[in-house]
Amino acid sequence: MEVFLVIEDIGQSLMLSLKESNFGETLASGADIVVGQLIDGPLKDIPVFGTLLKIANTGIDVKNLLFAKKVESFLYQLNDIPRDQRIKFVELLKKKGMYAKVGVNVVLLIERVDDMDKTAIIGRLFSRWIEGKIDQDTFFRLSHIVVRAYLPDLKSLAENHDNPILNQWLSDFQTESLYNLGLLSANLVSTTRVSLQHGLSEEGIPSLKYGVNALARTLIAMGFD
Repeated sequence: MEVFLVIEDIGQSLMLSLKESNFGETLASGADIVVGQLIDGPLKDIPVFGTLLKIANTGIDVKNLLFAKKVESFLYQLNDIPRDQRIKFVELLKKKGMYAKVGVNVVLLIERVDDMDKTAIIGRLFSRWIEGKIDQDTFFRLSHIVVRAYLPDLKSLAENHDNPILNQWLSDFQTESLYNLGLLSANLVSTTRVSLQHGLSEEGIPSLKYGVNALARTLIAMGFD
């Protein structure tokens, strides 16, 4: 129960941080935090970092510095969202009774991330949610995919998705992985063999043809620069 309360505190302070007018100016590039910034620097004035500092002082092990780097990378992606729009978003969540739950679930996502670039992708997806370009379900669906994915596969998808000949840029292993994540669709394609000698044709063995689907294109459009 104690651990959940800690996560809930971090989640609520994260949501509260969205209302800050100058957090974009305070943050660096998304991965430059040092311990001193949490103790004496400007980051301590952003609610979520203040909460992390308090937790660190209690001795509870939540990998504070690494988690703080992830949070900074996430918030940095919201730099271009006007404060009024962020406040309106938070107030709407409160009105729907979703404020605390969204905060906790976002914290759990960030905690599971194994690469700073993934945190940045999730941050960009969150900013698109604030802007109304995607809804809550799409944000969490895509974010869970990002958490589970192997990052180089996602980058390859983002760079080459317009090339319909997947085997030119995806290995069989990558194709299977992206398919299992729900980012590729598969269709059975029938094949026909023609005998040049007799001019006869016969059905061959059907094969699977993979293609980049709408979910993947939404992830690329909303989560990548």
